[in-house]
Amino acid sequence: MASLTVIAENRVALSKDLVAEHGFSAWIDTPDGAVLWDSGQGYALPQNAPRLMLDWKRLAAIVLSHGHFDHTGGLVAALDLAGGAGRQAARRARS
Repeated sequence: MASLTVIAENRVALSKDLVAEHGFSAWIDTPDGAVLWDSGQGYALPQNAPRLMLDWKRLAAIVLSHGHFDHTGGLVAALDLAGGAGRQAARRARS
């Protein structure tokens, strides 16, 4: 079964101490691995991801829906959080 966790969006629930920003980023977790869908502007992702306890070792792919800054600005932060898994996902995207 898949699950979806919104990492960055214009609004946040006050109970989780998350940061909001104009933009979007979501984590889609599946039995075969996780997909990062967009990376927001880059401010919220590195702050919210640890609070949401995402397992970056499960990252299988990063998908950027389009090239606007509010969907791609956090790509470097995402690759840093993912470490080796992010580099593997980036390699698969280029091939």
